[in-house]
Amino acid sequence: MQTALTKAFNALRRQGFLAYQNCECCQSCAGYKLATMAVELQKAGKPPKGCVYFHAQDNADRLENRSFCLAFGGFETTEFGRIGLEDAEVGRIVCEELTKAGVRFEWDGNPSYRIQVAAGQ
Repeated sequence: MQTALTKAFNALRRQGFLAYQNCECCQSCAGYKLATMAVELQKAGKPPKGCVYFHAQDNADRLENRSFCLAFGGFETTEFGRIGLEDAEVGRIVCEELTKAGVRFEWDGNPSYRIQVAAGQ
């Protein structure tokens, strides 16, 4: 059975976002991996709208039944410049899908801060 969070991530993938759970070890490594994927997709003529993810350090909190954070946004690349939507728009869309799936979270709309998912999700 899919969790509510997995349902939200699947819906975001269907909309053209890179959406990954437990992606890499930390935010830097995950961000690099996803930016590299975005560039390859751009080259193939299929640019992503943005990304949402949590990494292994966040996943450790999730597995301990604590709140954890989702990172999100578009991509600033050397080769192509901006790929995807503006960060605030990505955050808004992610929050829409989290709400539809029944995931409890907090985010103040500021793209400089990650979305905090409530414990037990």
